[in-house]
Amino acid sequence: MPVFSKLTYKNVYANIDWIIYISEDNVKYDFVVHPGGDPKQIKILYKNNKDLHLNENGDLVVSIYNSTLVEKAPVSFQDGRNISTKFALVGDTLIFNIEKYNSNSKLIIDPSIEWATFFGGNSDDFTLSLTTDNYDNAIFVGYTISATTYYTNVFQTVYGGGITDAFITKFDPFRKSTFFNILWRY
Repeated sequence: MPVFSKLTYKNVYANIDWIIYISEDNVKYDFVVHPGGDPKQIKILYKNNKDLHLNENGDLVVSIYNSTLVEKAPVSFQDGRNISTKFALVGDTLIFNIEKYNSNSKLIIDPSIEWATFFGGNSDDFTLSLTTDNYDNAIFVGYTISATTYYTNVFQTVYGGGITDAFITKFDPFRKSTFFNILWRY
């Protein structure tokens, strides 16, 4: 969202808005359940995941491609007070279990994404060396035989046509996202 700091999708479900925004360098999203809305309608299907589970803290852990996404256990608010809310999984579908709340008042469901990035492609990717710099950035060097990449912030996405292509990737520990990618195609 380079131009916008906040996106609101009105009535993504009946009387439920979905808000996506950046907060303290993390991607956040809220569901705003207006009077007449039913939070049981909110269902998020995770396709093509390698693993999907809730950890001991109630966080959602999703392994997809060569990356892991962690969504912190949700917190819900209504009229200035916390409403106990937990994730639940029904197969590959995420739902929210919400304790008793006032259906005549606005309810805000507030999970947050702790880590999200794609790193890799549609075939094999190999890291040959790993180091850190003076700023605790992790730097990976390796090669790939993937014709399609799922890298974020990559400078070159077109397969070079050779047998292998080299890459350098840098992860920033504070933003917890891919900060820098170079993919050489030869």
